[in-house]
Amino acid sequence: MTRRLAKEKEFIVARRANQSLEHILTDLNGSTLALTDDDAIERLGQYGINGVAHEKKPHALMQLITAFHNPFIYQGESVNFLLKNFRFDE
Repeated sequence: MTRRLAKEKEFIVARRANQSLEHILTDLNGSTLALTDDDAIERLGQYGINGVAHEKKPHALMQLITAFHNPFIYQGESVNFLLKNFRFDE
C-alpha cells in the first residue's frame, strides 16, 4: 500500500470516528440489525465474497534458488575458495 493511500484511509477512519452511529449507518446503508437475505445476496453480487486474498506461492524451483541467495553462503564459499587455492602456512 502506498503512503498516500494509507494516509487517505487514515483520514477516512479519523473522520468517521467523530460521526454519530446513526450518521455512519445512514452513509453506509447499514443498520444495527442483521442483513436480510436479499440484502446479503445483493451485497455479495456487488462486493464479492468476504475473504482474504492470498498471494500465489512462487514455483518450488524458484524457492530453492532464492534459498541459496544468502550472504552467509557467499561468505562460506569465499572462505572455502581461499583455503583451497592459497597456502597460508609459512
